[in-house]
Amino acid sequence: MTSYEYIDGNGNLYAISKTAIVYDPITAEESSTGTYNGGEPYTAPLAEKQFNDLELVFKNCIQEKEGQTTSRNKGTGTLVILPSKIHYIFEMDSWQKKVIEAGIKMMTQR
Repeated sequence: MTSYEYIDGNGNLYAISKTAIVYDPITAEESSTGTYNGGEPYTAPLAEKQFNDLELVFKNCIQEKEGQTTSRNKGTGTLVILPSKIHYIFEMDSWQKKVIEAGIKMMTQR
């Protein structure tokens, strides 16, 4: 069964399965500045259609190679496909990063 992890430009982790998005934020101690805090962890339930919609977003972003990079620099976003552990890294200002983060945000608004 395919699932995903998305690490945003600040290093916060979103574990995305068919049933939920689990947000695992970084702490100030883990941040590069020593002051950034990603907030409180949470779990947001996902309906099958929501997961399928996010998966379509991911697939569309992966297909477009422009905006992708091979190195994980500060501000980039990383999408990991599990269980294969294939990584896609999106540049800080890429449309893919913006679309992925907007999709996740829409699915996790509480």
